[in-house]
Amino acid sequence: MYDKTFKNDFFDLSTFLGLLLIFNIIGSILSLCLFGNLFSDLNHSKDIAQLNNINFDSIYKLKLITSLNIKSFFTFVLSPLFYIYFSKRNYSFKLAFFNYKKLIFIILLITIILILIGIINIYLINFAKKVSFARNLYGLKIKAKFIDFKINYIIKNLSNSTSFTHFLYVAFSCAFLPAIGEELTFRLIIQNDLNKILNNIHLAILFTSIFFSISHLQISLILPRILISLILGYFYYWSKTIFIPILAHFINNFLFFSLVYLKNLKYIDLDLFEHNKQIPSFVIFISLVFLFYLSSNFKKIITNKF
Repeated sequence: MYDKTFKNDFFDLSTFLGLLLIFNIIGSILSLCLFGNLFSDLNHSKDIAQLNNINFDSIYKLKLITSLNIKSFFTFVLSPLFYIYFSKRNYSFKLAFFNYKKLIFIILLITIILILIGIINIYLINFAKKVSFARNLYGLKIKAKFIDFKINYIIKNLSNSTSFTHFLYVAFSCAFLPAIGEELTFRLIIQNDLNKILNNIHLAILFTSIFFSISHLQISLILPRILISLILGYFYYWSKTIFIPILAHFINNFLFFSLVYLKNLKYIDLDLFEHNKQIPSFVIFISLVFLFYLSSNFKKIITNKF
């Protein structure tokens, strides 16, 4: 009975991963039909000089963002919805509706936790550089540093605008859409399915986080993304509602691109695409203590009646 259940659970998860690939291909083909091969110059760029020759004008940026949105929507929104609709599994879309005061408190709590994670992630990024983690991981014979630079270069240029309208579109594309799609994909389906396969929620959250991090293709940010995904996974596990990780994911991405927009307007002098800042050890320690305290008490805090 156990073996049969395991095989069924494994088959269902494999089916969903196959659907992700199929819907990604469909989205890519549709994007290609609508806008042509916008990624040709980007994919063939072998060094920084070639990247700098690409003209990121407003029209090109709009087309590129829309093209990415189409692929993201098909892969991470339509794919899980299609799978949930036709699957025999009972995936709960339970949403939590809080009163005004409690919702504000939850948003503040999540924001504080995300800020603490951001501080710790700066340390993790610098640590990865020191041990050459990004270049030696699994013996990959690739120029990991340039690949990371290319991805950062694209994101930086796509978000480089002082237009508020453009900022809203970037926020929708890089905060709202990923928050919904990626949480449906990784938390609602993959984490739940892995939990049924492994019969261990902690391992399910860990493996989901590793998959989540690798899927973003930035090798030097594997550790930071694993950390944020672990928190999102436990948010879902503790709160029993997909609303909380979606909200946290949105806040995390929205804060990042809001700071980028303020930098574009020259209101702040902070380059979030550079990771050269050193964080004192005592700050890391305090951040870890507070992160552990807030995270370990999140379930108690979120279910507390106001």
